[in-house]
Amino acid sequence: MTDAFPITIYHNPDCGTSRNTLAMIEAAGYQPNVVEYRKVGWTRPQLEGLFAAMGAAPRDVMRERERPPPNWACWAKACPARRSSKRWFNTPSS
Repeated sequence: MTDAFPITIYHNPDCGTSRNTLAMIEAAGYQPNVVEYRKVGWTRPQLEGLFAAMGAAPRDVMRERERPPPNWACWAKACPARRSSKRWFNTPSS
């Protein structure tokens, strides 16, 4: 395959779904850019860009049974869906 369709996967090697997804991408012949987000962390602009590209709010992608990483609070104040997602962030309510 070519790099005409660049792929970036935000990967958690401890997650079976993430490992399976990465394996499928590689089996299709792609060389994805792998970002182990638990090692490198997130920035507010990164997360805002990803949510905007997905047309999603943070709550839309949160798993019910897991707590968010501590650094997610860095962008909670800027999030348009913050009021509906307050319980997921360690930020004071406004």
